[in-house]
Amino acid sequence: MKNTIKYGKIEIIREVIVTEDIKAATASNIRRLRTEAGLTQLELAEKLCYSDKSISKWERAEALPDISVLKEMADLFGVSV
Repeated sequence: MKNTIKYGKIEIIREVIVTEDIKAATASNIRRLRTEAGLTQLELAEKLCYSDKSISKWERAEALPDISVLKEMADLFGVSV
């Protein structure tokens, strides 16, 4: 039997790194698209029926929006998910 405990730890570490990369890329894209559209965080929040605090967390990679919100933002900014 292979050392599954070590393999499991490697997979967990890899998953965390990938998740952080996704958060960082998503944050950067939201911030870029919002500013290119000339919107403040509050204006984007109002369009999405979210708080400006949520937008701030997404742009700082502290949280990720739900996929339905990503789709709504993509439609708003004319890009694909």
